[in-house]
Amino acid sequence: MDTTFQTEFNRRMAEKNWTPAHMSAALTDRGYPVTVFAVMRWAAGETMPRSEILPFVADALGCTPNDLLGVAA
Repeated sequence: MDTTFQTEFNRRMAEKNWTPAHMSAALTDRGYPVTVFAVMRWAAGETMPRSEILPFVADALGCTPNDLLGVAA
């Protein structure tokens, strides 16, 4: 299932040249530890991060949650 989140998440990860391990480490540093496997599932479009983690995912990628979700501000 290709979603706006998946597309934006993967694009922004690629811009930073990050692997799922990089994102996992960045979220752990922000106090929200997630597994590499969970990040891989987000990238594959199998799941999305929980709403309470989404702002930290966006912060790690240098954007807003709305950017990742394709919502106009």
